[in-house]
Amino acid sequence: MWGAGGCIVAALLCAHLLEQSTAANAFFIVGFVLAGVPILFRAIQGLHFKTVSIELLVSIAAIGACCIGEFSEVAIVTFLFQFGSFLEQKTMKKMRSAIKSLTEMAPSAAWRIAGDTIGKSYRIDPQKSVDAVLIYGKIEITIQYTEYGGKNNGSTFN
Repeated sequence: MWGAGGCIVAALLCAHLLEQSTAANAFFIVGFVLAGVPILFRAIQGLHFKTVSIELLVSIAAIGACCIGEFSEVAIVTFLFQFGSFLEQKTMKKMRSAIKSLTEMAPSAAWRIAGDTIGKSYRIDPQKSVDAVLIYGKIEITIQYTEYGGKNNGSTFN
């Protein structure tokens, strides 16, 4: 993907600074091949499962653009599609790690509520079903109090 981006930049430099349209088209074609071939392979894999995917549509559009000679368009579109896939993968990786950290914060014990009374503490078992539970996690409470006689004291409860 990054090679395709480099080819597009080189093609734009050739086209606008050096005014070499043939060299620019060659760079655009190389950029299309670098970015477009993985998209085409994913489209073919989707066709094996009889699925019309966005990769197939982009591949058809890219081949059509090549046929009419719009090499700059096809290189830029395929690069942007690959870049979007890259960003999607990075986002999914961060989301998975955030969900994993949330599941690690899940409490391991709870108090069972039966009617108006709170019963004994027990370990949470996801396989068992109960009426209602009061779940507690890793909470730290600091209480400041003054003893009889004026001595200031503090305690921490977990």
